[in-house]
Amino acid sequence: MFVGHYAAAMAAKAIEPKAPMWTLAAASQLVDIGWSAFIITGVEHASVDPSLPGSTLVLDYMPWTHSLPAALAWSAGAALLVMVLLRLPIWASVAVGLTVFSHWLLDLLVHRPDLALWPGGERVGLALWNYPVIEQAVEIGLIAICGAAWVASRKTLGRFAWPCACVSRQGRQDHQFSAIRRHPRHRDRDGTLAAASYPLVFVDDFDAVLLRFRELRARAWAGDE
Repeated sequence: MFVGHYAAAMAAKAIEPKAPMWTLAAASQLVDIGWSAFIITGVEHASVDPSLPGSTLVLDYMPWTHSLPAALAWSAGAALLVMVLLRLPIWASVAVGLTVFSHWLLDLLVHRPDLALWPGGERVGLALWNYPVIEQAVEIGLIAICGAAWVASRKTLGRFAWPCACVSRQGRQDHQFSAIRRHPRHRDRDGTLAAASYPLVFVDDFDAVLLRFRELRARAWAGDE
């Protein structure tokens, strides 16, 4: 699962509008942000096998980010953090925590059996990565459905139907490969260290910016008269 993780952020925003979209977008990728840091520092291990269909990642060892207990811990920690630091209401904080946990559930659909039910325990994964067309259809479908729900919720609240989404040039899979390459064990695979980036940055309050622009423009026209 790659950009499909953002579908959870859109769904959470549709259900709990008080949760900031940027927080939900970050929450949907928090597990992988931690994974990238642990790969770079050598705490967790991964490699690349070009012969694999779909994703070529081989996720050898990642108990601190992608095991079930770790995902629950990251989720609870995120919910508490936004409640304390951002002073979000309890249900908005819960939405953030559930968005973090959705990462593990969505990974369960696509990963090969590399998600531990407990550290050192049985590994699970339904392996949709082995069927790239189906996996991509699932991701696109999730984005479409959850995006439509988000747009509908915005219209219900009297806001513009289209939020602003900025798409970076690099995909999230490039970011994951970048994290692997940054570890000394994998520098011989590619001497170039790609910049770490995530593909979507949501500007949930773009409509407020647009309204402010229109207000200033109306005042300017009134002054000209």
